[in-house]
Amino acid sequence: MTTTNDVSNSGEVGSCDTGTAMEAEQSLADEPPRNHGKLILDATVAEQAIRYPTDLGLLNEARELSERIIDELHAKSNRPQKKKPRTYREIARKAYLSLVKLRRPSNRKRRAGIRQQLQFLHRNLNHIEAMLTEYTPGTPIPLPNWLLRRYWVLPQLYRQQYAMYKTNTRRCDDRIVSISQPHLRPIIRGKQGKTVEFGAKISVSLTGKGLAHADTLYGSRDNRSYLERNHIRFAGKPPGRPPKSTPENKDELMHLKANVDRNIASAFQLKESLARKVWLSAQQYSSQAR
Repeated sequence: MTTTNDVSNSGEVGSCDTGTAMEAEQSLADEPPRNHGKLILDATVAEQAIRYPTDLGLLNEARELSERIIDELHAKSNRPQKKKPRTYREIARKAYLSLVKLRRPSNRKRRAGIRQQLQFLHRNLNHIEAMLTEYTPGTPIPLPNWLLRRYWVLPQLYRQQYAMYKTNTRRCDDRIVSISQPHLRPIIRGKQGKTVEFGAKISVSLTGKGLAHADTLYGSRDNRSYLERNHIRFAGKPPGRPPKSTPENKDELMHLKANVDRNIASAFQLKESLARKVWLSAQQYSSQAR
């Protein structure tokens, strides 16, 4: 009888220990995670050597590519006796040259020129769609790979340019600035003599111990508020105008300039610039191979 009671008592004690352990684990899970470690963030642009994009120039290039696609499809069509669609390429070329040769075209003339090129491009895209109906699904399209890739970009470019023309604006989301490299984007950098760079945006992070280093691009007020709420120290450039140097705060400003956090970020940017050069070399080699 005594043995039976001992067993039951030991079982009750074991269940209490298990419950206490589960409660402790639950309380640890409910606690917010503690901040630790260091994260260095930086954003840059792998700038590409492309022609400065303008709405009129992009539309003219797209129109010329669409004319070449029509020529290729007609030459390799199964019905060569069918008349080739009219593209009005000579009229479109003269209209484009008459505008780009002006030193400072007015906004009215510029919009009229864009409207003309949109109409020519829209007509050509409709012709291409009609010519592609000859090929059943799964049949290879008789176009070179480089020309086929550019054709996939033309409808999206037309939609963007048409939307900007109708709304009379000069910006849109994921704006195409290069038909041959549609992944490139315009990024405002604010550098002297070059306010906008065109290339692929690169965001790099490096972890370690300490705090958070970040490029000024990440130093928005919303991001700073989020870091402050989560008790994370932001070691980027402070917002607002830099303080004026006075005899009272001279030592403090000198200390900020010699801040170790900034030095670490500068060393990180050096490594990043080397990686960007390697990336550019790989892109150039890939384009030459194609």
